[in-house]
Amino acid sequence: MKNRKYTFWSLLQRGRIVIPQIQRDYAYGRDTEKANNVRKDLLNAMFDALKNDTASIEETLVLDFIYGSILKDKSMTPIDGQQRLTTLFLLHLYASLENGLVKNKELLLFSYETRHSANEFCKSLVNDFIFDLDSSKTISKQIQNQAKFLNSYNDDPTIQSMLVVLDAVHDQFYNVDKLWEKLTQQERIIFYYLDLEKFGLTDDLYIKMNSRGKSLTRYEIFKSSFEKYLEEKFPTYKEEISNKLDVQWTNMLWKEDCKIDSGFLNLFKNIFTIRYYVLNSEAKKIEDADKCFREMLATEEDLKFFIQFLDSYYNLYDKDRKGISEYYNNYFYHSTKALGKSDLIRVFWQGDENLFIKATTSTLRYAELIMFYALTLSLQNPVDQNVLFFRFRQLRNLISNSGFEMRPENMHSFLLHVNDLILFGKIPFDTFNQNQIDEENLEEKLTDIESELLAYENHDILRGSLSLFINHKKQNYHSILEKFVEVFDNDYKAETPLIRKALLSTGDYSNRDKDVRKRFLIHKSDAWRDFFTTNQRRFEQENIVKTLDEINIGIDLKQSLENTSADYLNVSNKDWRYYFIKYDNQLHYAETQGYYFWKNRTENPLEVIMLNSSMESSTNLEWNIFNWILFDNNRQIIHLDYHGASKMLLLKAGLTMDANPKGFKIEIANEQNNLFNNLLQENLVTEEGFYKVELNEDFIEKGQLLIDKIELILQEMVVLD
Repeated sequence: MKNRKYTFWSLLQRGRIVIPQIQRDYAYGRDTEKANNVRKDLLNAMFDALKNDTASIEETLVLDFIYGSILKDKSMTPIDGQQRLTTLFLLHLYASLENGLVKNKELLLFSYETRHSANEFCKSLVNDFIFDLDSSKTISKQIQNQAKFLNSYNDDPTIQSMLVVLDAVHDQFYNVDKLWEKLTQQERIIFYYLDLEKFGLTDDLYIKMNSRGKSLTRYEIFKSSFEKYLEEKFPTYKEEISNKLDVQWTNMLWKEDCKIDSGFLNLFKNIFTIRYYVLNSEAKKIEDADKCFREMLATEEDLKFFIQFLDSYYNLYDKDRKGISEYYNNYFYHSTKALGKSDLIRVFWQGDENLFIKATTSTLRYAELIMFYALTLSLQNPVDQNVLFFRFRQLRNLISNSGFEMRPENMHSFLLHVNDLILFGKIPFDTFNQNQIDEENLEEKLTDIESELLAYENHDILRGSLSLFINHKKQNYHSILEKFVEVFDNDYKAETPLIRKALLSTGDYSNRDKDVRKRFLIHKSDAWRDFFTTNQRRFEQENIVKTLDEINIGIDLKQSLENTSADYLNVSNKDWRYYFIKYDNQLHYAETQGYYFWKNRTENPLEVIMLNSSMESSTNLEWNIFNWILFDNNRQIIHLDYHGASKMLLLKAGLTMDANPKGFKIEIANEQNNLFNNLLQENLVTEEGFYKVELNEDFIEKGQLLIDKIELILQEMVVLD
């Protein structure tokens, strides 16, 4: 039987499908969280593939590979795929029902030999049981109430699972038209069948698997076919690699506490991915190792790369039995704290596990692949440990600040640059983030082989990017970096409101983008990195370092920050920074993106719009900051439409208030003329309905006084009526 795609029905036409005695029970109907989720997901996927009248390639459901062997009587025995095949049998059985009976007896070609009771039950499903699909009783209850349902069936876990799945199939597929035709005449649900004999599965291995009553694992099947491939393609390497897989490389994974089967498959896939991008500049998604090894090990050079890659870690593991983790931990560490160490290189893109272990547990991301390749090169080539540490540090800085560039089409260049950097100390000239490339070429960085700057580079915010500080104080940048780590200590996220108020008190720290009318301010604790690391999307970034430099810090940091912002609130003329400091918790609304818009910042600095996104538009969600704060303080009596910096509507008063740089404009409905006359009589508004606010007065306090006065007048008017 050839390795090609099949439907359940087309496979059945080839001959009997026999679930062998050594297989485990059918499990998809068990009452466990895992079984319930698997059953639901599989039936939902099948339903999506069958629900429409016309088929499309996009809707075809592919159930991966099913592995098996052909017996002497031409029947097929699945070694892996029993659960999916059984579910398909039950779905076909249900689709075949006509007038309460199974109309297609070819379903008897599917048999279950895990237990005698399961085999007899499957026969009865096809030959004996009567089904009423319109009955209020479930399929399982109908079956259990019939004479052919034996008491012994209640003790068979496979039968009990089948009953649960039949009920689920009925619930899901009852109204699907032409279900039998879609299953048997169209390729709506397919899988790939692999004949294990084709890949050199030995009788001994098959007997071994049978004797323990388990299916072959993916890795065992892969290993068998891989060794068969080596015997045919690279016979001189077959024995060497087989021995390494069985002994040396397995011992290596075992010593590092890695899983063996899944560990090898993940590790091989990551090596194949690196090899592909070393040779190719085109982007490609690499398949799982057991599906792509023929393509990825097509030449002897490919095979040598593969062997040398693994041997470099085995040699490390075998040397004095110190292991791979210790080598990795000599250079790198991971932390959840803000402050950085001064003797190790902090990695920001992964957790505590070292890269080798990570490569055995998952598909590495691009940043991890790059560093994994660098680590491997360091094992394969003689480089002084101190020099290697410095080059690893440079690479970490480049990777950490090249998130935008970290794309598959750049991987080929990345890996070539890594080779030049690790082996020869050549800093990349392109592909990585250009700002960071320029920074790594700064004299201050190149002469820092003793790692004086490493603790700062390891800070959670800076992550290798120090150029703003170095450029701010070219000769004395250490002092401002010291102040930075003092302010941004391990509690900086919780203290973000206090820090940003202190910074704003010493100057305008905001960045702008290409639109000079729009500014970006800190609104969330995770936005600090955007300000303190050089970013081509931002302008005037140096402002935040200047404001930090102006803060006076005494013995008590928190008190110093509080005093800085408190002093600024005593200014006579209340500019926009005054309001951003005093009403910090309202203006830095957590759901926004931190952008604020000025129509004309020079002439009307108080005319500030808080944006919900990065774009300003009359149809977007945005707020006049004074309207927003007053609304936030009076939500029960004020309505504020969020679109286009709209006016406040005082609900009971029937009037609108709208802040502008000089005060508030009042607009009142005709039926509320008495209210407006009262406001005029008390000299609160002008004939034009304007309520003035002086520069030395607080807009919010004055606006609140007006709102309170309007509420009071309304109450008095009600009493008079």
